[in-house]
Amino acid sequence: PPPYGNAAGGAAAATPPPGYSTVAHDSGAAERASPPANETPKQEAVRRLTTKLRDDLKGFYANICKEVDVEYASQAKLRAGHDDVTASLERMRKHKGVLKEQIDLAKQSTADLDTWLTRRQEEEARPVDPDDLVQPRDACSQKMLELVAEAGAIEDALFALDRGLNNGTVELDLFLREVRKLSRQQFLILAHEKKIIAVQK
Repeated sequence: PPPYGNAAGGAAAATPPPGYSTVAHDSGAAERASPPANETPKQEAVRRLTTKLRDDLKGFYANICKEVDVEYASQAKLRAGHDDVTASLERMRKHKGVLKEQIDLAKQSTADLDTWLTRRQEEEARPVDPDDLVQPRDACSQKMLELVAEAGAIEDALFALDRGLNNGTVELDLFLREVRKLSRQQFLILAHEKKIIAVQK
């Protein structure tokens, strides 16, 4: 059956057409209640046949009404599902447009990077000295770099002594003597660093 009700509201339940009713009318109830007293056998047979036919028609009509109600409900669900699918497709179209823009931007960035790499490869490359990467701006900064490097070397030496003591390759007396000497150097380095920091301030 065609969809009835509000055409704009897809999710709204469909409504039956005017004049439609799911209430079955019992038109033969009066005749079953009080049959005529002077009824002939033929009239009785006709009456019974008519009553049975009405009952059958009433049951048929009730089943049809139920089927129509189920069909209206199914149409309402289908219409709501159609609206959901349409909205999902619209969101997917918008998302596709955004993804396309991002892909185009990524392609452009990749092309720019390839151009830069090609240009760098064409340039004459020379070995880079790590010491050239950090250049002190004055004598204090130069001395600070030297002190930091010396402090790091002392830390490595202490770690090696500790591991040698645990492995049994370094005697305890040698370990204590070297640790005292390295600790004194650490103290002097720390004091020197503090003086340089005070001067730079």
